[in-house]
Amino acid sequence: MSTQVSPRTTPETQTWVALLRAHASSVRRFNAELVSEHGLTLNDYEVLLHLSHADGKRLRRVDLAERVLRAAAKTHIAGIHAFFRERFSKDEVQALGGLLERLPIDPAEDVECTP
Repeated sequence: MSTQVSPRTTPETQTWVALLRAHASSVRRFNAELVSEHGLTLNDYEVLLHLSHADGKRLRRVDLAERVLRAAAKTHIAGIHAFFRERFSKDEVQALGGLLERLPIDPAEDVECTP
């Protein structure tokens, strides 16, 4: 008689599901805050953020990004702080950040997905 572990009950799978839920929840929250305060989606904000960090800041869009990002950044950063402070201690936030930094940034770095 073999004992098979359901993929849904492994700690890794449970952690993955929790990470997906946390990501979805945080994206919904931050998106709603930016839309209500500044008429920007989280995707809009990310594009502006990238433009503001462009080499030499020579793109004309950087000027636009600078004007819009200052106000939106305050809302977004405040939302991030509140989101984590409501749920975790400072030490827990630091531990979570350290753990998540271990995950690959580029999916190509971790392409081996064999069962």
